[in-house]
This record gives sequence, C-alpha cells and structure tokens, in this order.
Amino acid sequence: MSKIALTVKDLIVNYGNIQALKGINLSVPEGSVVALLGANGAGKTTTLKKISGLIDAKDGEVFCYNQDITRLSPEKITRLGIVQAPEARQIFLDFTVEENLKIGAFTVSKDKINYDRVYHYFPILKERKKQIAATLSGGEQQMLAIGRALMANPKILLLDEPSLGLAPLLVKEIFNIIKEIKKEGTTVLIVEQNALQTFKIADYVYILEVGLVKKEGLASDLIKDPKIVEAYLGK
Repeated sequence: MSKIALTVKDLIVNYGNIQALKGINLSVPEGSVVALLGANGAGKTTTLKKISGLIDAKDGEVFCYNQDITRLSPEKITRLGIVQAPEARQIFLDFTVEENLKIGAFTVSKDKINYDRVYHYFPILKERKKQIAATLSGGEQQMLAIGRALMANPKILLLDEPSLGLAPLLVKEIFNIIKEIKKEGTTVLIVEQNALQTFKIADYVYILEVGLVKKEGLASDLIKDPKIVEAYLGK
C-alpha cells in the first residue's frame, strides 16, 4: 500500500459569516493524481489555499506525511515540498520567463536550481526564456505557472484550474504533462472544471458541493455512474 502524502481532517473554513468548507475529509496517496471536482463556490480553491497555508481554518487539521501542517506558514509548507500553481496563473508579468522560473526555485539552493526539467516539459518556454511574461500567450503563461511550481521540486503539486481559458489542443497537452509529472513520482492534487480530461488522468475523485464532500471514489468507478456522467460530462 502506498503512503498517504496528504490528509485533510474535518476541515472548516469561514469567510466572514459564510462557511466555505463544512468539515471536509480528503486523503491523497503518494504518487497519485487526486481530483477535486464541483461547481463554482463548492470549496475547491479554498481547500487548496488552506493546504498551502494561504488562509486559516476555523477547525480541522491538515497533515503532510503525518506531520501536522495546519498552522504552518506558506513558506514552511513550500519547504516541505507542497507547491501550488494558483488559479489565474499569477505570474510576474514584468519579469522574463527565466526570472519567473527562478522565483519558483526560492526554496532550492543555488547549485541545485535546474531549468532543464521545466524546459523538457515545456520546450516553448526555453525558446521564450528572455521574453517578458506579459507578452506570452494565455497557454504559454499557464505553462509558465506550472513550470514555476515545478522549479521548487515539489513532492506534492497543487494545481488550480490548469486548463482554464485554454484552447482544446493545449488542454490536452497540459493534461498529458500532468500524467508525465505523476509518472516521475510527484503526487498531484488538481482542481479542475474540465471533468472529462480530469477523469482520464485521475486515480481518485472527490466531488464537492457547497463545502461538503458529496461523493468520492476511484475515477474509473465514478465515470460509470450515470448521475456523475450527466452532471459533469453531459448526457
């Protein structure tokens, strides 16, 4: 049996009077791709933000390989190997591609900074390495956001809507790269609206509705569930 890389227990997160997470439980086995699916406002991004240490929880706990990280700072969480490529990319638009990648490696000692892995996945970034990030296409900016996260050599990669706003061919390419990242041994927790592509690469899926886990199971089982198919994949 594989180790559990990430555990979320009874997590409650409030935004003022609104309860965004109402006591969710998740388990992410080492070396797997686990997906969080659900409509906007279901609590998917909130879950990733809490795991990354970007927001506080009212109650509940988060563990990385049995170490309690619930109250650690984002920097300490990154140093443990949990790295997020956030929604809407959030790259530094005035910096070059290579400068953005270098920022991603802030937890890595200078002699271990390695651009080659990112350039292997995204050859276009090597061609554009001296280019200002603002001049990249949307797809290239998304590649840069994922590449910047990979620069930290994550054990656990958190991806928030990596296919958002991309053309179908690019979406396919991004998902193929996620499969490759998994093959290399990186654990992936992905939040995604593109359910069809997500089911193709995920090992396990949690479906969130208004801050609760409504359904969970192996991706290969859930994709055969008529209600799931109708709700997320169309008839």
